[in-house]
Amino acid sequence: MWIAVADDSLRRQLRFSLFLQGFAALMMGGAAVVRLVAIGLDAITVVLLLACAGILAAAVFTRSRLTLLASDDTDPGGSPSE
Repeated sequence: MWIAVADDSLRRQLRFSLFLQGFAALMMGGAAVVRLVAIGLDAITVVLLLACAGILAAAVFTRSRLTLLASDDTDPGGSPSE
């Protein structure tokens, strides 16, 4: 798989995206827990839990892209990964 060379702007955008995803997961998870304790398990609680899981999956993907970009920067060959 070919990956474009990342500049500082892309890394900043990905780090900010990771921050927002973490905050969103915290808010969705918190809302799901509060609703679970107050009302019990219902359809909206399940939706909140699924949304939290989806956000966490996106955060894991973003983190893996950041790690991959960081490892490409330390590659002495300078060639794109295939």
